[in-house]
Amino acid sequence: MIKSILSHNKDVVALLPVKSLDSEFLFQSTLKILKLLTEVGFEVVCIIADANKVNVNSLMIIKLSHS
Repeated sequence: MIKSILSHNKDVVALLPVKSLDSEFLFQSTLKILKLLTEVGFEVVCIIADANKVNVNSLMIIKLSHS
């Protein structure tokens, strides 16, 4: 879901039905979505996730790949 900083608009970006989610799949999906958002003119300010192990591992992969 994306949310505008300047308005109350919220929109679903993607729904990904999966049988078994792993951090690599989530990482690749997140990169595709970030690329799409920037290509259409959005500026991504932050990514928010809960402390689920798959989410944490995926965000760590993102962090390590951009450092």
